[in-house]
Amino acid sequence: MFRCRALDVNAVRREKSTIDQLLIRASRLAGEGAEAAWRALSAFLLPPTCCLCGARGLGHGFDLCRVCHGLLPPAAAGDEDPAGFDLVLAPYRYAYPVRHFVQGLKFRGERHYARVLGELLARARRELDLPLPGVLVTVPLHPLRYRVRGFNQSQELARFAARALGLRVDPGCLERVIATREQSALPPRARRRNVRGAFRLVRLPQSMRVALVDDVITTGSTASEAARVLRRAGVERIELWAAARAPAPGAARAAPRPDGVPGTV
Repeated sequence: MFRCRALDVNAVRREKSTIDQLLIRASRLAGEGAEAAWRALSAFLLPPTCCLCGARGLGHGFDLCRVCHGLLPPAAAGDEDPAGFDLVLAPYRYAYPVRHFVQGLKFRGERHYARVLGELLARARRELDLPLPGVLVTVPLHPLRYRVRGFNQSQELARFAARALGLRVDPGCLERVIATREQSALPPRARRRNVRGAFRLVRLPQSMRVALVDDVITTGSTASEAARVLRRAGVERIELWAAARAPAPGAARAAPRPDGVPGTV
């Protein structure tokens, strides 16, 4: 079985332009606060723009305006959390515009949506006013799926959430060893069977207090199986972070809105 080398999602410098790197080096010469200085200058030169309507964004690094931010659908109260986690954070329902962000990232490779979702996730976690985990771990893709897609959407989301919270991402401690069927086509019980034994521990994570990051929670079967592997390895605390919760199979299906943008019924 061939392996795809995991992308070092903490190596931010490679993604910045030459001018950006010069700005970072200059700010480092001034002492501490290099990244903060770069962000402040970037926000001044290129202020955030709402990814939905094009208006000015809220705060630096947040590409949603006040009006579009108000469209975000909060998660429904009383949703059952997947088993095996000390904390489950999924602040939104899988409905417009969050679904638009997730699908754009996952299926069309529009990675700017990872920045929006990661910032939203970081803000929601910060509001809990609880001690943060030591490291973020992402639900891995099988190498065949990774080869087709070219990136792991959960990794992209985690990278921006970690940056906003001052944390690190540890993408290499878990690997997916079984190319499972697409979960969205399966009923809940079949989902649990589908992912049983799908993950393997490559090495211990960099901290025994982790947040497992995925894009969307439906039944939570995939994340719960990954958490089971981490627990067996001795990880003490596991949080589950996801941008949204999707309705379980059999719930109300999505329907297009009159303007052509996905919505819900």
